[in-house]
Order: sequence, then C-alpha cells, then structure tokens
Amino acid sequence: MNQSAFEALLVIKLQDLLSFIKEKKGSFKVSVHWLYNSGVFEMLSDESSKLWQMSTPYLYQLLENEKNDNTH
Repeated sequence: MNQSAFEALLVIKLQDLLSFIKEKKGSFKVSVHWLYNSGVFEMLSDESSKLWQMSTPYLYQLLENEKNDNTH
C-alpha cells in the first residue's frame, strides 16, 4: 500500500476508534488523550505492524489491556 493510501485509511480507522472510545469513556477529550498517548497508537501508525487491519473492538481491548498493565 502506498503512503497516501495508508494515511487515508489510518484517518478513518482513528475516527472510528475515537468514536468507540468516546462511547465507553463519555468524553472526546479523554478519548483523544487516551488513544494518542498509547503504545497502541504508535503501533497503529506503523503500516508494517498490520494492526490497522484489526477491528475497532479489538483495538479498544488492546488499549484497555495497555492501561491495565500500566496501572499494576
């Protein structure tokens, strides 16, 4: 996939994921902070990780797992 196609796909994936997080967390500001300060975001931004192919609920669960792992 070329870079511009990946970037367009990533924007759509991030919008969907942010909407999903907002449904769970109730705040867009919290959702943005939570996602963009995560290791999941870093991996999602890397096309070679192929994480962008995963479903939104799966990505959300990865975020939850990361948050839980960081609090223990």
